[in-house]
Amino acid sequence: MWVALALAFVTKGPAGLFPLPVVLLFDFLMPGRRERRVLQWSGLLLFAVLALPWYLAVFYGNPGLFSYFVGDEVVNRVTTNEFGRHGEWYGWLEIYVPTLIVGTLPWTPALWRWARGLPAMVRPWWRDPQRRQRDAQWLLLALWLLLPLVVFCLARSRMPLYLLPLFVPIAVIVAMQRAREGLGLPSWPKLIAWGVLLVAFKAATAYWPTHKNAHAWAEAIVERAPGPIHEIVFVEDMARYGLHLELGRGTEIEKISLDALHEPRFNPEYDEPLAVELGEHEHGVVWVTKQDDWPVVQGRIDEYGYRAIPLGTPFENRVIFRVEPRR
Repeated sequence: MWVALALAFVTKGPAGLFPLPVVLLFDFLMPGRRERRVLQWSGLLLFAVLALPWYLAVFYGNPGLFSYFVGDEVVNRVTTNEFGRHGEWYGWLEIYVPTLIVGTLPWTPALWRWARGLPAMVRPWWRDPQRRQRDAQWLLLALWLLLPLVVFCLARSRMPLYLLPLFVPIAVIVAMQRAREGLGLPSWPKLIAWGVLLVAFKAATAYWPTHKNAHAWAEAIVERAPGPIHEIVFVEDMARYGLHLELGRGTEIEKISLDALHEPRFNPEYDEPLAVELGEHEHGVVWVTKQDDWPVVQGRIDEYGYRAIPLGTPFENRVIFRVEPRR
């Protein structure tokens, strides 16, 4: 277990340690298990030997990374809406409730029946250690699902995929709930039909229109570009890094700001300001900006002694253009 937690911590950071409080709390609640507690010095030492050297090496080689890692990626991600991921007080309702309802279909009714009966199951656990022992499998599943879910709801960075690891306990809960009710599995034709429906739904989403479609962006840019493309520059707009796959890894993708900004060393929002990008005098550059920002961007480029020339009609409410010296 400690080897797995160490590898998870190296791979995913603190989020990889979510199973640990579940296991510790379950072990604490089980009667007569004090001599076999999972929190042992040998386990902690093994975790430290496997997980910490990589972090120490990276922090030592990159001054300032530790404060960014702890401050931005842990504290700010949990306590603020800095990353713009549904940090409102109701964000967990609009993100996690639909994810659980739709994501557990067609087993949602079984999960709901389990949740509805959970309070009656929990009450005896408080005072009766032997009852906890008899219901150990249900206690472990309840902790496995609810403890991380509460943390996800309290954290102010919320996305549907955060719940993906919780579908393991959900699957076990649904299976055990249906077995307890004597329902078993549906017939094979129903399972196959549901599988086909899910695959068809997933395939259909590939055709859902979105401004992030890198393939459509690549077609629009190639159609408008006057020559070979070596770089795509997004001005005050979201960079579509999927263009790497569509146009080739040799094509550079950059996101730039109109003004010079004091950017953090780690995870900066912009690669560089407009003045620096213009001063590089690179060839084969295609520029992109929002239609609403086009007059400002065009005027700012003109101030630096260059001309911004639109390439064809706008695409996805963006102006695709090239830049050349005015003289």
